Amino acid sequence: MFINSINMYNIFQYITKWRLEVQKQVTLLMISIVDATVEEANRQEVYHIGLLGTKFTMEQDFFKTLFEENGKCIYVPEEVTQQYLHEKIVNELENGIVNPDTKKEFKRIADDMIK
Repeated sequence: MFINSINMYNIFQYITKWRLEVQKQVTLLMISIVDATVEEANRQEVYHIGLLGTKFTMEQDFFKTLFEENGKCIYVPEEVTQQYLHEKIVNELENGIVNPDTKKEFKRIADDMIK
């Protein structure tokens, strides 16, 4: 099955809501990237976290809620930057294209969020 950022929203919404029930029905261990990231933030005692991703990742609550429940503050870039990131992820990264200029811009965005 091909999964891209457009249908990932529905998959994440389903998994977030029904993860424990789904886990009971399958024999493979399901690892949540959200849970794993929160655990690592807790281990490192990090409380302020920048979130970069596709538009739905930055807009929706499936990442933010668990972090906030664990005392973390989630920061996302402004709307224009979110749109830029989304377009580059969908049009380049999801197609295996790693553009050096895009990589530099992603780093600049992350660095700006740290300031």
